[in-house]
Amino acid sequence: MLCHIHRIFKVRCFLKMITLVFAQLFLVCISLSFTTLTMYHYANAAAQIAMLFHNIFPFKRIRYGASGLLGAAALCSGLAWMISAIRAWRYLFFPSKEGVSFFIECSVNIIVVLMQLVLMVAQGKEVMRKVKVTYLESLFKICVFVLFFHDFAYAAIFTVRTDALFVFGYTQFLVHTLMLGLNRQNIELFQYVWVGLIVQHVYIIWAYEDMYVRMFTGVYIIADLLYIINSALQHQTSIVTKSILLIIGPIENRDE
Repeated sequence: MLCHIHRIFKVRCFLKMITLVFAQLFLVCISLSFTTLTMYHYANAAAQIAMLFHNIFPFKRIRYGASGLLGAAALCSGLAWMISAIRAWRYLFFPSKEGVSFFIECSVNIIVVLMQLVLMVAQGKEVMRKVKVTYLESLFKICVFVLFFHDFAYAAIFTVRTDALFVFGYTQFLVHTLMLGLNRQNIELFQYVWVGLIVQHVYIIWAYEDMYVRMFTGVYIIADLLYIINSALQHQTSIVTKSILLIIGPIENRDE
């Protein structure tokens, strides 16, 4: 009975932290849609990606990296809030200095950034909590189903291309389809496929200047990294596993 209650508590904490990450990413997208102070919000975007990895795979090194990025994000967001507040205050007393649209943008940014800071406090309390790293068998299928519509949208972007690069729009969709048959026997083969996809996606981000293509491709890079880390907890003898554990730390040093 106690084990069942403990399992439910862990699941609820996990869902809470994942929800905070996606709430933060939503707020960051709002802030980045403004024409000013966008540079102050990149730190929070990076911090939330690190927090996503930490919530799923709480290795020590990932936790330390996420903690550092979260601190930098809090500093940048705090500066963005102060600048927005000063600019909004200045408009109230000197309306000729700034336009009405600029004042509205600053006012909205004050609310949005304040919400980000509040969520950062909640994340900061949880980021140092020690959790056991475990292999997540359902991660692959969950990501495949969640990214189902993403695959079609990504492929649609590349259908307009007439050169050989249009093939890159379908590779991840094909791999996701094959991953429905993923098992312990072929997981090492998929590790090399995921590495190849990451190389492909990095090239796409470098070759394309379109913001939407880069955003869609960035989602794939995050997903493939999650696949590789999760597979490293299951198959521990491949070159890919040894390489990834050199970066995030060996499984023996995980938090218990």
